[in-house]
Amino acid sequence: MLSEKFRILQITTGTTWSGGQEQVYQLSKGLAEKGHEVTVICPPGSSLGDKLEKIHIPVERIPMRKEWDFLAVPQIIRVLIQRKVDLINAHRPTAHMLAWIATFFRKTRAFIVTRRVALPIRNPLSARFKYRFGVSKIIAVSQSVKQVLINSGIPSTQIEVIYSGTDLARFNPARADGTSFRKNLGLDLSQPLIGAIGNHSSHNFRGYPYFLEAAARVLQVAPQTRFVLIGRGTNSEELLALSKKFHLDPYFSFLGFREDIPEALAAIDILVNPALTEGFSGAIREAMAMKKPVVATWVGGNRELIQDGINGFLVPPADAPGLAEKILYLLNHKDLALSMGNQGHAWVREKFSIQKMVENTERLYEQVLQNNR
Repeated sequence: MLSEKFRILQITTGTTWSGGQEQVYQLSKGLAEKGHEVTVICPPGSSLGDKLEKIHIPVERIPMRKEWDFLAVPQIIRVLIQRKVDLINAHRPTAHMLAWIATFFRKTRAFIVTRRVALPIRNPLSARFKYRFGVSKIIAVSQSVKQVLINSGIPSTQIEVIYSGTDLARFNPARADGTSFRKNLGLDLSQPLIGAIGNHSSHNFRGYPYFLEAAARVLQVAPQTRFVLIGRGTNSEELLALSKKFHLDPYFSFLGFREDIPEALAAIDILVNPALTEGFSGAIREAMAMKKPVVATWVGGNRELIQDGINGFLVPPADAPGLAEKILYLLNHKDLALSMGNQGHAWVREKFSIQKMVENTERLYEQVLQNNR
């Protein structure tokens, strides 16, 4: 517990729920419970804002349509003045840019940016100015994200790795029951169920087409297996068309966005993460917390989560045959699957809890504010 309490502003864009929104929620909640004054700026209609208001954390709803939305800047300045903000933590590029501009008119003691994606900074000018000038520290959610930032021209000394946290109370195998989830899919307890979880977009960074192709290969050997895909956009026309192409319709359920992720993870036997790029997967951490083995690509933060052959398997990206091979191996080696689940559970509890994420972020805030005193 720190002796000094701070006035902290978290600012983020996006209205729909995602892993990044979950982290902002948990961070804001954890900091408020430690006695800090936390305010969150988010857009109108934000699911994050709704959830924060329910736990009585102040929310300012400001439209932030693009990085040069000058109508948003005066409203952000108003919040900085009214709340007497010591420190800003910006999440997502648009929120970063607008808050950064606002600090030219209303200084704060510290400005921190959180980067969650393992994608290069596309504009070299952004790397030089927006991510360096006036920025106290950049939080990278994995070593992989840090390396991408370094490759984009950011000095390593400006970057601090703080791993995203997992809600171990919610993702608790002793509490969540997958029986009803399976029943609603028409499955009995003996049928293998393989799942992938995460929002889908047209960018295909999730690699779901390769998961569908892998499913078709698994079914050639183990036709009793069933598959489920969960996340916003996973019931898109594109994926449904691929399902028809691979003749998966009787074996595959496309469920779209769901709130009952702990129950879904309790129901599945193996989690698959076929991502083509990944910052630090929440679905993998949550599956491990639920004692499930994971088959994932060796991209980004996946390599920091999965110890290959110990708590899961890693395969090359865009490798459907490789995904299928490891899925079948786990289906045929249940003792290994059980061991991997137990190893993953211990790994997440030790390294990637919400408590550890909040404590490490609070400690960084204190260091930056003391250095800027």
